Amino acid sequence: MAAPEIAKIIGVKCEAGNIGEYITLTNVTQAQRITQKLKGTDKSSIFNPAPTYSWVVGDTIQAEIYGRINGYKRTTIKSGGTTITVLASADTTTVGVSL
Repeated sequence: MAAPEIAKIIGVKCEAGNIGEYITLTNVTQAQRITQKLKGTDKSSIFNPAPTYSWVVGDTIQAEIYGRINGYKRTTIKSGGTTITVLASADTTTVGVSL
């Protein structure tokens, strides 16, 4: 039996985010999670789950950012890698301080 194809790269971008804010990438199919900071002027992060995880083509993944802004996007891993753009907006429902 041939080994499953491992996804090479997963790019996540969040234009509303700031450099240094954390993006979480979750493999919903395999219940595994990676967290990284947004970097660069395009406010993106490149995830490479190999060799720690064996994420494969067809797995459902979800990128999310929570805190100052909230948003998520769910998709599946495609052959050769995947790019996800998370649309996020300010959290206006959570009380910042309770007096």
